[in-house]
Parts: sequence; structure tokens; C-alpha cells
Amino acid sequence: GLNTLKKVIQGLHEVIKLVNNHA
Repeated sequence: GLNTLKKVIQGLHEVIKLVNNHA
């Protein structure tokens, strides 16, 4: 459902933050 999608999006944002920090 939408809650799962929101969690996935939040997880992607966290991954993007980590990638940007290491870039």
C-alpha cells in the first residue's frame, strides 16, 4: 500500500544521502 511505498521512498532518500556524502 501507500505506507509501504512511503517507506521505500524514505529508504531511497537515505541511500541517496549516503551516496552524496561519499561522492
